[in-house]
Amino acid sequence: MSPELPTACLKHVLLHLEAEDVARCAQVSKKWRDACYVESLWKKLCDERWKYWKWKPNKAAGWRQIYLARMSTDQWAFGVLDSLTLGGAHYLAHMKKLRQLGDNCRDVLLWILNHPNTATLTHSYFAKRALQHVRRFSVIEKWKAWLNGTLTFSNLHGFAMMVTFFNERLDIEDIIQEVDELAADFLAISPETTHETQMSRFHRLTDFFTRTYPSDASVLDIETKLMYITSPLQETKQGKACVLAIVFEALAQRVGLENVEVVADRERKSFRRYHYIRYTDVESENGDYYYIDFKKHSETGILTAEEFDRHASKYYGEFWPEYKPIPQKTLFKLFLHDYFQSLTNIRGYSDEIIYGTAVQRQFISHPVVNDGDLTELCKIMKVWWSFVATRFKYPEDYELGKVALSEIEQFVGEGSWKEQEMWQNLAGNVQADIEAMETNDVTEWDYSGALTRNGGESDPKFFIGDIVCFHKFDALGVICRWDRAYDANMAENVTKFHWRDLDSPKNEPFYEVLTLRGVFLYCGEKSLVNEPPISDRLKKMVPINLYGDYMGDEDDWELAKSLGPITTESIGCYFEQWDSENRRYIMNEATRKWFPDG
Repeated sequence: MSPELPTACLKHVLLHLEAEDVARCAQVSKKWRDACYVESLWKKLCDERWKYWKWKPNKAAGWRQIYLARMSTDQWAFGVLDSLTLGGAHYLAHMKKLRQLGDNCRDVLLWILNHPNTATLTHSYFAKRALQHVRRFSVIEKWKAWLNGTLTFSNLHGFAMMVTFFNERLDIEDIIQEVDELAADFLAISPETTHETQMSRFHRLTDFFTRTYPSDASVLDIETKLMYITSPLQETKQGKACVLAIVFEALAQRVGLENVEVVADRERKSFRRYHYIRYTDVESENGDYYYIDFKKHSETGILTAEEFDRHASKYYGEFWPEYKPIPQKTLFKLFLHDYFQSLTNIRGYSDEIIYGTAVQRQFISHPVVNDGDLTELCKIMKVWWSFVATRFKYPEDYELGKVALSEIEQFVGEGSWKEQEMWQNLAGNVQADIEAMETNDVTEWDYSGALTRNGGESDPKFFIGDIVCFHKFDALGVICRWDRAYDANMAENVTKFHWRDLDSPKNEPFYEVLTLRGVFLYCGEKSLVNEPPISDRLKKMVPINLYGDYMGDEDDWELAKSLGPITTESIGCYFEQWDSENRRYIMNEATRKWFPDG
């Protein structure tokens, strides 16, 4: 008989096994069973499997029971997700169940996204939607707590919340860690010394920061993870300058540099704001001010107060003699206000980012009546609600309408008769949208409608699941829907809100095409061509797994994964899997219901 392994060796072996294998090992003998029930082993298994789990099961007697309880919850969450993929009347109820779990279901949902070969594309898509819902609800709850004064955080933390609203894979800690590492890099090359003045250190930090983040480079040219993961807030020059100012302020705090603050030139809503860094040299006789403009810092560097006044007058058109530290609430509110206004003027820009900016802006910008002008306030609310209502993507977002309605109702009985009527009409419109979102998961496309509506006569040239080249951007796309009808109301919204592309004559079918740049409605046949089945580009459009073939080194790969949603996750809305033989996507159950013949 072979000698038994020492207990220490047994534990070492078990530490390298999965939970299922540990359970099998427990059946070998009493000695193995005792080793398999060691608390530290099951704690390690729990720590490896669950990163975001927030609470401990009440009746758990030990880590093994905790593991089993969490596994049971994961299986229940997967069952709820399975029901979500089938659609139907209980969609909202299923989504609320996952939201109630909150972070306790994040691990299993992320596991589904990270292991697409073990689940259908449709499961990946709904896992992403559920994660988005959990994340966005969490961010909104934090904004509410911050408004109520029960939660405080830094400017960097607030901007990190804005970023994570758009990327369910990111945590606020991920962004803060990047700034911590940036501070460590600076301290490694420029440690604090007793003989160095604060002004000298300010110059050193500015040189370090401006070399890393030059103002004349685009976000894509600045090859740092921090710039990539905060890119949703940097799609305009103003947005980028404000984000850099916030990062610089946080960096200065971490390296021991005091008297660095973010200032703004104005706080009124009718003007566009510019944000700058101001450093106060308390070691000088008069407490001199020095400024950095992150829109131009590669050209101007650090500016004295006099130089900065001339600089601002030259580039921003108005001499503003006093720059004030901007209160945190005003900073967040006005940044989102400016960013929303700027993005809505960019034709074809990402709906997702504009929508997310509008939603967050609403939650931290409770209406304030200025000079009793309820008419103007109602117009502002009407524009905001029109934007959000036309971009409702998910039925679970109807809760946003309830928040807007609660704010509108406080003004319904105030003001003149005309103003009261305006508020009542707006409240009625919002209520109607809420009821529609609660009761229907509206489908804009269906096969029978496509065949019977007037507006187009020819049969479709492309069918659901076909891979096409979308010439407008020379990009590959997937046909998700087609329709013979020309919707004049939708076309009017395209022109008015700049939120979709309209590109088709009235006598041809229209197509919804999913591309790497987003979803485009009303693409005409002249805009599309079939992609050859032997095309090398298909490898990028149709990855082996969720993130495509392995490219570059591990650091590049991890960075790519952190950038957020990619095409394959969105494809799961319409398709179940990729047919490698026929080079097309296979429709999921919902799409087959709408388009039984493709």
